[in-house]
Amino acid sequence: MDCKRLTFFLSLAETLHFGQAAEALGIAQSALSRQIRLLEQELGCPLFDRSNRWKVSLTPAGSALVPEARKVLEQLAQAKYAAVAAARGELGRFSVEVVSSVMNFPAFLRTLQEMRMRYPGLHLNLQEGASSRIYERVRQQEMDLGILRIAPASDEELEMCLLARNRLLMALPEKHPLAGRERLFLHDFSRERFIVPRSPDATLRGNSLDLICRNAGFTPEIALETENMNTILHILPALNCVTLVPDSFAGKCEGLVFRALEDYSETLPLSAVWRRDNRSPALRAFVRIQKRLLKTG
Repeated sequence: MDCKRLTFFLSLAETLHFGQAAEALGIAQSALSRQIRLLEQELGCPLFDRSNRWKVSLTPAGSALVPEARKVLEQLAQAKYAAVAAARGELGRFSVEVVSSVMNFPAFLRTLQEMRMRYPGLHLNLQEGASSRIYERVRQQEMDLGILRIAPASDEELEMCLLARNRLLMALPEKHPLAGRERLFLHDFSRERFIVPRSPDATLRGNSLDLICRNAGFTPEIALETENMNTILHILPALNCVTLVPDSFAGKCEGLVFRALEDYSETLPLSAVWRRDNRSPALRAFVRIQKRLLKTG
């Protein structure tokens, strides 16, 4: 059934006048009459009673077709909108997996906010994970985008973009004896107890901290290991412990101070990764917004 003929039919059904309907459609009256006859032939029944010279009326078949024709045209319009919106990245599903520390990265949060404002019909699936898992899930096409603690590297399948480099700061309770010192060095914490993430590729797991501290002349005492950095920050005051964290966490937890160290200035990369062959319009939009926000600060 030709959708254009249904449009012609509905116009005539509303006006019940060939001349007025033809004028509203911008076509000749003879062309409208021909299309109506073709529709009636296709259905095998008359849709209009033409016995009145000046005005037609709907037959029972025509009256029954009106609501159904409207449904068909509405569904067609909806289908067209869905296809176009999906092509623009406005509909569909977009999956992102990130390391937990990215939640303290303002440009990422602003990108999420702009994506939500621009594409309210887009279903965003956001998960947290460890860097190695994120990398492989993007590679295996399980996620559209990953944000992880790996520096950009050459890869035929993946594209990576450096988002930031975060300096490591010492987080310690605000009432800790060292919190008020004007200058702090890593060896000042040789007798302190540390809490570190347990994940094998966490921001600063136990063996990485051990290497850093050994270079400063001491072996750190690990008081506790746990999964989440936010959990670590919340329990530091209670246990009077310390930890090294990316500077993006600074000021995010009450009861703590975050101090730079005079003898340690290494940084941690924060990168976005996606497959080169992923043609998702939502992915392209996200990357475009993220890069623009990085440039504008």
